[in-house]
Amino acid sequence: NDLVLLFFLFELIVNFHKLGCSGFFSSEDYVWNCLDLFIVVMGAMDQWVIRLLFVVMYGRHHSDELGNSLMLFRLLRMLRILRVLRLVKAIHPLYMLALGIAEAVQSMFWVLLLTLVALYASAIITTRIVRETAEIEEVPDSARQLFRTVPDSMFTLFVLMNGEEWPDVMPLLDAFPSLKFMFVIFIIISTWALLSVMTGVVSDNMIYAREAQTRKDETLQGERRAKVQKALNDVFVASHGGSRDDKRLNDQDWQELLKVPFYAKKISDVVPTVPKKDLADMFAWLQAEADGKVPFEEVLRGVHTLAEPPSGKSILQVDSEVKQRFSRLANQADYIEDCIMDMDEKVKESYASMHAMLDELIGISGVVMTTSSMTPDSFVGAKASPEEESAAMTPRDDVMIPALPPVMPGTGTNQAATQRDSGSYV
Repeated sequence: NDLVLLFFLFELIVNFHKLGCSGFFSSEDYVWNCLDLFIVVMGAMDQWVIRLLFVVMYGRHHSDELGNSLMLFRLLRMLRILRVLRLVKAIHPLYMLALGIAEAVQSMFWVLLLTLVALYASAIITTRIVRETAEIEEVPDSARQLFRTVPDSMFTLFVLMNGEEWPDVMPLLDAFPSLKFMFVIFIIISTWALLSVMTGVVSDNMIYAREAQTRKDETLQGERRAKVQKALNDVFVASHGGSRDDKRLNDQDWQELLKVPFYAKKISDVVPTVPKKDLADMFAWLQAEADGKVPFEEVLRGVHTLAEPPSGKSILQVDSEVKQRFSRLANQADYIEDCIMDMDEKVKESYASMHAMLDELIGISGVVMTTSSMTPDSFVGAKASPEEESAAMTPRDDVMIPALPPVMPGTGTNQAATQRDSGSYV
């Protein structure tokens, strides 16, 4: 008892230190907190305080008389059994089952009332039939005692619904075979029909209770998220001097905000389950921009992820976001590939255009060289002899180079073209 009481006392002290005086009596579990406080105080008074006072006042040898005077406290100590109910709330499936049964009590009442009516009617019929068997010696007294009065018959039929006492009833059925038909109808109505209806009612109420609890949890989660969003919004606005335009923070600003007691308490009040170290390290996990700043939406989502336990919905959201980001990355890669292909086509077209221009230039150069009776081979690897060079340098009298005619203003170009066409030029 001392070890159990010490454990409960330690748990109560830790819970009180964690929630504080106001949170201990105003949290969602304030009823359980008050019950724990009452049980621990009564247990400490019974186990330690009053026993110590009794020993101090009357001596150690009178300590055995303490049990008779503290009977009330010992009965109050039995309330510790109610702490087992906290286990029901801690285990979610068990808690949903308890909620379903609690919701089904009202519907079960009418099913039980219908079962009671069926038992009462069957008990009246069975009692009257058994009374008529008083003159039949084949029926043993033990079988008659089971149906002596209507309440006895109702209890016997209720036990028969659960499959018991059939060996004691069989002599009566052998004496009155017609009762077998009545018992068959009774079993069909009571066991097959009414119990099946009760099972269905409990199942339906369990489903309804689960859906109601799910909606309640979603509502509470929405309220908690709204509080977190408001607190973070106030922190972001305060970090930018009251400006609401730029909702981004870097790691240094975030660490400085967490060092301020007012802002640190404001954040820890809305997410009490998240350690301060995780909040400090969160920015290093969220940084993805080149400038090192994290937007407000990413910080809000990071705080929600740290504060809430992982669920199928959150995992599905992460999976969906990963797929969306990979899809955007794939679209960007396809766009870059299309741009590269367009540039490659343009380069090929430019290359083809330049190649065509080069071919055209080469063709024009070939025509000029052919007209002057000069080929590229005459320039490549040919060297004139000294006699040829001397002859080339000596003026010749047989070759006359006529002077160019004067060019008239405004018609010089046309006259030159005419003289060139008529062969005036050498």
